[in-house]
Amino acid sequence: VVVFFVMAAARRDIELELWDGKRPTALPQEDVVLANPRSPPLPGMVPLVVTLDPKESVTLEKPQPYFLSVPRVSYLSAVSADLVEHFAPSAPMGYGQVWFDCGGEPLDWQLPMGVAYDLYQPTALPWQLTVHFQSFPEKILLKGDAEQHFYHQLKQSLFLEHGSSSVAMAITKEEQTSLWAALQRHESLEFSRINRRLKSESPMTVPMRVLVKGEPVSQEPVAAACADGEPTTLGSVLEGLFPGVDPASYDAVTHGVHLELDTPIADLWGAVCYPDHWLYVCVRSRRR
Repeated sequence: VVVFFVMAAARRDIELELWDGKRPTALPQEDVVLANPRSPPLPGMVPLVVTLDPKESVTLEKPQPYFLSVPRVSYLSAVSADLVEHFAPSAPMGYGQVWFDCGGEPLDWQLPMGVAYDLYQPTALPWQLTVHFQSFPEKILLKGDAEQHFYHQLKQSLFLEHGSSSVAMAITKEEQTSLWAALQRHESLEFSRINRRLKSESPMTVPMRVLVKGEPVSQEPVAAACADGEPTTLGSVLEGLFPGVDPASYDAVTHGVHLELDTPIADLWGAVCYPDHWLYVCVRSRRR
């Protein structure tokens, strides 16, 4: 059985503290419980240190790096304004969409922070990123608006889990704005207030994406149960995507947790899907 790091009701105050972006708090072993399928997963923090690309600096003095922690369930776009404000005095004028790289490799801004971290596997903390104000890599990354991207992903996942577009179409513009604002401000109660009526307890199809570094994202419809009525497991999904590959040769990870392959996929989705209702599983070669 996979155990997920989500707070029990008695520790709700710590969960809210983490959602509010304050200092991370270690969880006592006795507070590790199976998540409520209708509750958001505990958003652990990813510590970052961001520097400006030295080729883009227009000042003689090197700008100071920017240290911060970003919740796993959030996006780099949530802190872009702060980074722009910090580096603007040293950055070139007339810039467009800012972007980031990790070790020279452009970082996909469309991925939640926790997914990016699990995919890139930084070897040291804080995770070192470089921010760019010029030369957006249009052949590698798409330009776009983060809020619209989030809502587009949510509509896709709602269609899969409910089997129709009715739930997504019923979201008001005010609710759409409130969801994004709550995610940006890390307000779990406000997010859950709207999200609780959106999320299915028994998804018709599990919204799932499997990521392998350097490869296109796999996004196949995943039935919650097999033809014989038995629950579809994570192992059976990955076996279908990677036929002939020894399961012992790779790890499947989400929210930094190494997953057991016999976990029912619907239970996994219900417990640890991201705020856009997608279950992101990063598959990487097992380190020996």
